[in-house]
Amino acid sequence: MFSGLSSAVTVPTGFAVEPLLVESDWPLGHAWPVCRLEAIRNPDYGVGVIAASIDNGITDNGILDVMRISKSTVEIINSRSGFTTPSGVGDIRFDTSNLLDNDSNDLFVTVWTDTVPFETEWKYSFSTYLMRVSSDSNSIDEVGYYQGTAEDKLLFMLDFTADANDYTAGVYFADYAYDGGTSFYYIPSGDVIGSDNEDLDNLTDGVLPIDPDDSEPNRTDLDTHGMEFDRTGNYNARLTIADSEWDEDLKSAIYQLEPNLPGTDFIWSTIAGPNMADSIYFHDMCYDAGNGYFGGALYVTESWSESVMIVETNGTYTEFASGFNDIQSITIDESGEYMYVSDEDAVYKIWMTGPTIVMQEPKTVNDGVFTGDDGVLSLQLLWSEPITFEAGDVTVESYELGQEVNLPSLSGSGTEFMTITFDQPLLYDEFTVTIADTVVSEETGSAIDGDGDGLAGGDAVIVLEHRLREDLDNSNYIDMLDLARLAEKWLWSN
Repeated sequence: MFSGLSSAVTVPTGFAVEPLLVESDWPLGHAWPVCRLEAIRNPDYGVGVIAASIDNGITDNGILDVMRISKSTVEIINSRSGFTTPSGVGDIRFDTSNLLDNDSNDLFVTVWTDTVPFETEWKYSFSTYLMRVSSDSNSIDEVGYYQGTAEDKLLFMLDFTADANDYTAGVYFADYAYDGGTSFYYIPSGDVIGSDNEDLDNLTDGVLPIDPDDSEPNRTDLDTHGMEFDRTGNYNARLTIADSEWDEDLKSAIYQLEPNLPGTDFIWSTIAGPNMADSIYFHDMCYDAGNGYFGGALYVTESWSESVMIVETNGTYTEFASGFNDIQSITIDESGEYMYVSDEDAVYKIWMTGPTIVMQEPKTVNDGVFTGDDGVLSLQLLWSEPITFEAGDVTVESYELGQEVNLPSLSGSGTEFMTITFDQPLLYDEFTVTIADTVVSEETGSAIDGDGDGLAGGDAVIVLEHRLREDLDNSNYIDMLDLARLAEKWLWSN
């Protein structure tokens, strides 16, 4: 649990949480934002995740800040000012289909803005900018702009797909306007949005509206808060949306669009819900595309419980992490090692930990070399928690022979103790004992943190060296060279 902020975030046993971006880290003169998050899918942008936010400040000059968050660092890639306030980030996506910029796989951000000032008219008229954040210059350039009205608000979510899983390559837009129905748009590969500030409205000719109302007769409106293609394949590799609608039928659900584009009959299937939105309110969503420590699963933020939910393939959902304050966005990095969640207070990093070695016996002395006449008969390890292991999880290799030797027997599985008994004493050599990360926590099933990097996974490697006490040059022979070294040390000490 982390309780240094107004929220106290709690994660499951076997996981850890750390706030990486908090208000005190924010640049002077910039108002504290709420960040939209996306895993980096192009190595030209580094590793980790991208966070984007709008600083509305106290003026009419909204500032778009784009940041890179890695395991332990937060850095601003670039900023761009000039957005009418109030405004905010709709979505962040990498163009993995290379639709918008000729194989660049650049980063694209949608920014919604109210073109009618808040002070003069309560009835918002949201419009959307499509911005490109280039990997080479890190510049933020306007690619397109769609003018909304009070009757036709436009707040775009988007995702890209290549020609795979029966989907037609292109970019998929969802307009999550607050009322007046919901429109989905698809722009096929080839109908490339230009870089000359071309109005998106001019590109909608021939673009197919995807209307879920036809296949969801009990739904009159959808408000899409998250949209992402299932890159895991565990959920049928479909375009997935998280919907929570507040002003019409008060429903919340997670849907998938079947890949029958182009066409006119668009088929939707339901993963979870619909639920009443006054009890369940799904917000942003993401997949563990790396099929890593988060199980290749679908995760969704839920506003009422201020929690992250894990959604199973059968549609059931359970709480994964809780204690957030106005929870917002979520993503999991490409490695599948770290989850990032944003709320009103911070951006949090969540990761799986593993059992670690606390103590070993025997301890090495004399510069790490054992010199007892009997050699090393066994090795006992105390772990930070009970572990489960099997024969074959531990190997022993001789340095001089360059191959595995010895067939150790293991005992203590299910406890904090692992006793490795060697079938023959370790004598006159350097031996590498490797404990594979197939050894797991008894309680959580997470792999040991053998390499000590704070993450579950990684073999534990222990080097045991044995020499004759009198063998001063470690040649495994007692000869004149040892006598010469002894004499030399004696002369220097006197």
